[in-house]
Amino acid sequence: MEKRYAVIPKELFDGVVVEFARGFSLPEIQRKFTVYAYDMNDNQLNIRFVDQKCDVKYVSVDMNKEPTIPSLFIENKNLKRLFETAKSLGFLKVNVGFVISLNFDIGNNTKVILSKDTFADNILEMRYKRGTSLTKIEEILEKNKIKVIDREGLLAYLEKKDLVKEDMFDKFGSLNQKIRKYGEMIGIDVLSNTRSLRNRIKNFSNDYSLYEDWFTKITGGDIGGIESAIKNRDFFKPVSIVIPCFNSNDTILKSLYSIESQSLSKGQKKLIDVVIVDDGSKEPVFELIEDSMGDFSFDLKVVRIEKNSGLSNARNVGIFCCKSEHLILMDSDILLPRNYILEHSIRNQLIPQAVFVSLKKNIENDSRLADVETIRKGLESPTIVDDLRIFREVKPGQPGLHKTTEETTIEILNETDYFKKFGFGRTIGAFDLATMTIGHNLSTRRKTLDKCKYFSRNFTGWGLEDSYFGAKIVANGNFVIPVLSSNVYHIDHSPRSGSEEAKKGEFKKNIEIYNKLLDEEF
Repeated sequence: MEKRYAVIPKELFDGVVVEFARGFSLPEIQRKFTVYAYDMNDNQLNIRFVDQKCDVKYVSVDMNKEPTIPSLFIENKNLKRLFETAKSLGFLKVNVGFVISLNFDIGNNTKVILSKDTFADNILEMRYKRGTSLTKIEEILEKNKIKVIDREGLLAYLEKKDLVKEDMFDKFGSLNQKIRKYGEMIGIDVLSNTRSLRNRIKNFSNDYSLYEDWFTKITGGDIGGIESAIKNRDFFKPVSIVIPCFNSNDTILKSLYSIESQSLSKGQKKLIDVVIVDDGSKEPVFELIEDSMGDFSFDLKVVRIEKNSGLSNARNVGIFCCKSEHLILMDSDILLPRNYILEHSIRNQLIPQAVFVSLKKNIENDSRLADVETIRKGLESPTIVDDLRIFREVKPGQPGLHKTTEETTIEILNETDYFKKFGFGRTIGAFDLATMTIGHNLSTRRKTLDKCKYFSRNFTGWGLEDSYFGAKIVANGNFVIPVLSSNVYHIDHSPRSGSEEAKKGEFKKNIEIYNKLLDEEF
């Protein structure tokens, strides 16, 4: 791959990002945290953190000398020991930097990476195959009077930079404050040596403000706003939807029609694939929907499990059968408003390490909103919802993950500033951040699910498979972000467990399983 570069003046950077987004596609926003550690001879350890991963490379002053320390790849654990080891090897001074990279996939094997606040100011990097036309990219740069340079030109520019070296540890043995701060900002627990899931989630900040700012700059909308932030349908990318289904005869077709009614072109709907997992329903789902399949523009397939295997397994089977990197999970009694898929698609494109959740409004199956003809015209997002994340009455001793000692009301969304202040193991009533990942509707990326090993089959009956999934999401440094501009409708039904008492019994057993799993090595 060929590479060329440009130095972007600070006052032009944000505008150039917006021009690339309008001219090509939405970028993936990536948080990077780099530490250059030096020994007395100026040999370097380049320690780079990207997406909760750590890459370590040794660079000798003598370029002809074989490195005595090999390149390493380290998962997110025991990172304090990494710096202690570097100190013991004589690497005492550091340059520490936090970088925001906006990665544009231009197509034709061409990528543009715009990095803000690197050690060398704001840098644009182009990666392309020799012979590839860069006309549109060059037009944007020429318009802004930005000169393209080669690698030698970049290195000459870097040599003029005088970077101030700091101590890796202070005289009291405390790790450099910037290293601790930037680790927290990108979701890495640098200091803790703990391996249990319970303790890992206590060391994660859910403050996604950095992404929030860039979302507004690029789209012009508010990531947490009630009003739809998205006006440009061209930002849509392919998405897969998983719908586990068990005896949902009265609702499954309505859910499918709510997908068909999305505010997307017919061509864009063809980029959606929907996987229904029939988890041993008495009446096979395919027979229920067969006559209506011609009404749908999207690719639809039904996978049947002959014997009911539980919600977690059905979701996992569906995820395995999906085509796209971006995934939506929804229940078979959920109706999507017409802007849902586009709102979630755009957020997943911009923010790679997150789970996005919309709130719900309960409706009756015979209500006007649940009428097939109304659904086919497209539903507006409800502004009034019946969701525990908005308002909940809590009574002493109420069953939940955390004990409650007094009667009170909680307003989680309001008290946590849209979950941004819900990190570090904070609890409100019986709830914590992990319990915000309620699976009746959410979206994320496949690689996020891969790392979290999907949904656990340890739980039987109602409750806590979603919370345990949420705990793994948080422990892996992923944000939980609400999408208030596109809330869903939930069609009420009697308990799948058979009765409220049976449901409570299942929940009680699952709490014991959940607590045991939290204390195991993660």
